[in-house]
Formats: sequence, C-alpha cells, structure tokens
Amino acid sequence: MYEEFPHLDVDESLSRLGGDHDLLQELYAAFAEDAPKKIRDLKTANEDHDMVQIMKRAHAIKGSASAIGAIRSRELASALEAAARDEDAKQIKSLFALLLAELKAVLERLNI
Repeated sequence: MYEEFPHLDVDESLSRLGGDHDLLQELYAAFAEDAPKKIRDLKTANEDHDMVQIMKRAHAIKGSASAIGAIRSRELASALEAAARDEDAKQIKSLFALLLAELKAVLERLNI
C-alpha cells in the first residue's frame, strides 16, 4: 500500500524550495541529525504503550519527513498517528515496524 509513495521526492522538495539545492542539502543534514532522537523517542513511547506520546512523536516525524520530501515516511507517520489516536494496537505494531524500516531506508538514501 505505501510502496506507491517514493522514499524521497527530490523534485517536489526542490519545487517547494524554489530550486534551492543548497537549502535542500541543509534540510537533509538537519533531518539526518534529528531523526535518531525522534526514532528513540518514538520507540520509548511505543514500549510504554503511551498513545499520546506515540501520536506526538509520529506527528513530529511526519513534519520532518514532509519537509525533506520523504513521502512514504510522511504517510506512514500519519497513519501511525491516526492508529494511536484510535488506540489500535494491531495497526500501531504494524505501522511502527514499517515506519522504522522506511526511516532507515531514507537515512541510507541520504548517505548518512
């Protein structure tokens, strides 16, 4: 289902940034620096079964992913946020694993 979304949509990101490649590289670097903490925070919230924190952490990841054009990560984070709001443990488990794998793929794609 989420495979239809690209890991990174560089063209869309550059379009939003007025074609500024340097700014996009800065956003990539900021994402790569910040993502590990966001992932740790999400893992902690998931381990604690804290739905409010899962929602907050997924929302933060959604925003960061959107900023760099990580479309699949954004969509997974959005779905995880909704699953936490609905307290759907089965969906959370599935989406959590997919999102972590996708974030890893994005970070690898950024060569970080």
